[in-house]
Amino acid sequence: MFAYLAFKAFTGRYPDALISTQQKMPWEVDPTLGLPCLKTAANTFEAEHGVYAAAPEEAQRDAENHRGNVYLVAPLPGTHAIVGDVGWRAEAAVCLGRLTMDNAPRVAELVLAAHAQGLPQVRKVLRWSVEYLIRPAWYATHNRDLILRALTDLKQADLLCLAGVSCEDDDCAQVIARALAETGDAEYLYFAGSHWPAKRLGRILAQALAETGDALHLCSAGSDWPDDRFSEAIVHALVKTRHAYYLYLAGCNWPERRFSEAITKALIETGNAKYLYLAGRDWPDGRFSKDIARALAQTRNAKYLYLAGRHWPKQRLGTVVIPQRLADLLA
Repeated sequence: MFAYLAFKAFTGRYPDALISTQQKMPWEVDPTLGLPCLKTAANTFEAEHGVYAAAPEEAQRDAENHRGNVYLVAPLPGTHAIVGDVGWRAEAAVCLGRLTMDNAPRVAELVLAAHAQGLPQVRKVLRWSVEYLIRPAWYATHNRDLILRALTDLKQADLLCLAGVSCEDDDCAQVIARALAETGDAEYLYFAGSHWPAKRLGRILAQALAETGDALHLCSAGSDWPDDRFSEAIVHALVKTRHAYYLYLAGCNWPERRFSEAITKALIETGNAKYLYLAGRDWPDGRFSKDIARALAQTRNAKYLYLAGRHWPKQRLGTVVIPQRLADLLA
């Protein structure tokens, strides 16, 4: 097992005639390891010399440009390396073999197994390994625990969401849901609540989405999420945003069992003449309140008072609050 497994393009023949594509350096077989190895010249590593390696996508582009192939490499244990999220520069490195379509699943397993044993890995390579192994019913394969470990350590919302979409195991999905909740990513929390197939997620996603305070996705969840995932926490969070547009949309689109008078009150408190007018025009009778008319009148906004007088149903104008206030403004 090696730390920081990554990929590099070579021409030539493995194992005794490999040549790196960028610097055209030949790699020699280390007699102790029995593997191709390259070491930088003494005292040159600090001057940014070294062996470079990256994620498979970059190595593949390099290989295609030089008519070579992609190989799995790692920093030679006991030597210096500077590691980033997408690759590394090492004082010395060892080549473990060629990456092919046939052995890619085994290479991905090797990366995940090394990670599970506590050997640090390049984040982009670790992500590639997870993506490669997430297939339909991945949660029922022998790689399940390796994938879960990497998913929860990476904490990348899009990858967690992808894993959840293809996961029908409730226990496994709850592990992923908790990791997704920790990301605080409203877009993917909403998507998971809408599309994940697992049944018993409790209120993990709802509470996490509520904590984001993201009005767009809170409003969308109220419209689209199934009942077993929706929570009053989403109502309270949307009300707290005081975002007039999404409060108005909730009044238009949320099912009756989810709508709350608190949404009406919050819209009124915004004092936003445009959305007070639109609520009076578009909201169903059970959600409209005379307080909306009073709030619109108090804005003294001539445009929306006029539009309310033209477009609101007559029964919503109630007394002469709207026309009278408009008359006062025009006087």
